[in-house]
Amino acid sequence: MKKTLWSILYGIAIIGLFSQGKCTKDNHKSDCSEFMRTMFAPPLFIMIKENGKAISNEAASKVKVYQNVDGQKRYFNTRNAGENEQLAYPVIIVMDVLEASINKTNTFYVEYGDAQTPSNKLEISYMGRSAETNCQYKMKSIKFDNKVPTTDTSVVYRPYVLNK
Repeated sequence: MKKTLWSILYGIAIIGLFSQGKCTKDNHKSDCSEFMRTMFAPPLFIMIKENGKAISNEAASKVKVYQNVDGQKRYFNTRNAGENEQLAYPVIIVMDVLEASINKTNTFYVEYGDAQTPSNKLEISYMGRSAETNCQYKMKSIKFDNKVPTTDTSVVYRPYVLNK
């Protein structure tokens, strides 16, 4: 059941990313109400490396992302695509984090599932759909422990690489 739900959510995200529609100043549209290129912000794709090497699928499966809300940890849905899709590297898919960061900067924490490793801070700001962004969601800024992460273009999903 859980795997089916993730497959459905993942399918919706892919359809949203590749569906057609334009909203530009050239065709005199001032908002995106007629153009639902994506109905929600896409998931965040991350790869965690330690000492220059990707962490194992087992370790990636324990990674959780949370936000402090009124002194409580609010966890976001995460999934290790590397384990479920037999990828060469573990790519962690985090749902709803970008949606929570539209037009503001939010602070999240990456938790590794063991008591020895402290959580790392992840700051994200995301732009909502507008004529300026051609009705697409756009990453405005992302920092992992106050450093801008790179993206790994050699890996499917082009994840942000977070160095633990």
